[in-house]
Amino acid sequence: KKGIDKDIESSCLHLEHLACNISFLLNYYKSHPELDDRWKEPQKRIALDIDDVCAAFVPAYCKKVGIETPNSWYLDYNFIPNIEKLHQDEDFWMNLEPLFNPSELKFEPAMYITARDPKLAEWTTKWLEKHNFPKAPVIFSRNKGVTCKENNIQLFIDDSPKNYDEVNKEGVACFLMDTIWNRYRDVGYRRIKNINEII
Repeated sequence: KKGIDKDIESSCLHLEHLACNISFLLNYYKSHPELDDRWKEPQKRIALDIDDVCAAFVPAYCKKVGIETPNSWYLDYNFIPNIEKLHQDEDFWMNLEPLFNPSELKFEPAMYITARDPKLAEWTTKWLEKHNFPKAPVIFSRNKGVTCKENNIQLFIDDSPKNYDEVNKEGVACFLMDTIWNRYRDVGYRRIKNINEII
C-alpha cells in the first residue's frame, strides 16, 4: 500500500518474502498436515455398512444363485445357509461392484461395520483397498447398534431395516440406504439415495 517494494532489513523484495512463505506453506501442507492449526468444524463420526452400502452384494449374490433380486430380502429369503458356500469363493468377494466412487466421498468414515463372517476379514480389507476406499478400521459385528455405541459413532448407514432399528434403539442416528428390498419400510427423511446425503 505504501509503494515500498523492498524489505529494509533484508533488501529482498516483499514479493520474494511472500513467495518464500508460500513455499513453506506448500511444503508443510504436504509434509506436516498435523501442524495445520486452522479451526475446522468437527466432523461427525460416521460409520458405513459394507454390503449394499459400499459394495453391491445382493445383486451379485442373486445372480450367482440364479434368483431375482427380491422386493423384501429380509422377509422372503434366508441367505444364511447359502452364504456359507461363498466363504471359500475369493473371486465373488473381490469382484463385487462398488456402489459409489470413493474419490467422491465428502467425509472420512470413522469405520466400517459389517455383519460379514470375520473369516472374510482379509478379502474385505483387500476389496476396500482395491477400490481406494478411505482407510478405516473394519469391525465385524452382528449387533451393529451396540458396536456403534461402543465406538462413539454418531451416524450410521445400513441397508437393513433390522439393523436400522437396532442402531437407532442404541441412540445412534441410522440412515437407510435406498434399495429395492427395503422400500416397504417408511423411514421418512432417514432414507438416502446417495452416500453423501448423510452430510
